[in-house]
Amino acid sequence: MNENATNVDIMGALNASKSITPTPMPKVGGTDTGFFAKGGGYQNVMAGLNAFSGLTNAYTGMKQLNLAEDAFDFNKDLSTVNLANQAQTVNSQLADRQRARIASNPNAYQSLDQYMANNAVSGNVGG
Repeated sequence: MNENATNVDIMGALNASKSITPTPMPKVGGTDTGFFAKGGGYQNVMAGLNAFSGLTNAYTGMKQLNLAEDAFDFNKDLSTVNLANQAQTVNSQLADRQRARIASNPNAYQSLDQYMANNAVSGNVGG
């Protein structure tokens, strides 16, 4: 076998590949005139779509904020009502226990009004 036939000229192949120039792609439609000429129309369409997308996102964000505020107000009202109901239940239980104490020994315990004035739960946040 000839030794020269198996050696490859790597530098020559690299230099040859650098000199290859790509052929330009044919234009769609065949002309440079019209709305999409030289990318100007396409860029304008994309800018318009991006602006529309931004406005839509802003509108959607405002709607989500309004929904979140409504949900917060609903949960706040629900919690306030729940606290008031719990306070009423606790106060009923306290009054029933004091009535039972008074019934068992009338002179050993405070009156119901005094006991509730000292021990009733207000049902308000913070006191």
